[in-house]
Amino acid sequence: MKEQIESIRQEISGILEERGASMKSKDLYALKMDYLGKTGKISALSKGMREVAAEDRPAVGKLVGEVRQWAEEKFAALEEEIGKRELSAKIASEKIDVTMPAKFREELGTHCIVTRGLEGCLSVYTQDAWRNLADKMKKLRTSKEKVRAFKRFLFGSAAEVEFDRTGRILIPGTLREYAGLKKEVTVIGTGDSIEIWDKRSYEEYAARTVPAMEEIAEDLEDLDLDI
Repeated sequence: MKEQIESIRQEISGILEERGASMKSKDLYALKMDYLGKTGKISALSKGMREVAAEDRPAVGKLVGEVRQWAEEKFAALEEEIGKRELSAKIASEKIDVTMPAKFREELGTHCIVTRGLEGCLSVYTQDAWRNLADKMKKLRTSKEKVRAFKRFLFGSAAEVEFDRTGRILIPGTLREYAGLKKEVTVIGTGDSIEIWDKRSYEEYAARTVPAMEEIAEDLEDLDLDI
């Protein structure tokens, strides 16, 4: 029995090492059934305990319990990994197209840069504005952790997109997920960039900030904006 237990452990380890990186959810389910299902190999060990000598059953039973727990933990870890892989693949394939208002299309040209913005929106830049922003960011000291973090936030997700004939751009799945974009979006100009919001998220944001706009304007008086 001990030899069987060790053999099963080695079998599972070999399968996970050889095929784990390419497995899909259905493959893992089948593997779990092969070992942990009612007729699985580990379950068969438990049923075979009746054939073990009475004095050996406690020790063997402990080994069976340990290999079962070990297998469950291995399968659970792989299940989490597969879930992340499949979610990433799904997100990457789920792009959303956004129709840009004509006044913004003229400003953006045929191509533009889309990246993560603050407050959960997406920021859209002309290529010139993006280059200017990149030049400014290069001058910041990368020895500071916050600078490095913001650079990764800004540039790590940036994507160059192209307008189609109808004035639409395809938003990559990762950016769509970040901004929570669904069917309806809101597009607004902010002076140096354009923002794309999920419609409901923008309405909630506006509901929070508009009532405090007078206070915000007062805080900007020092900038001499003549608001």
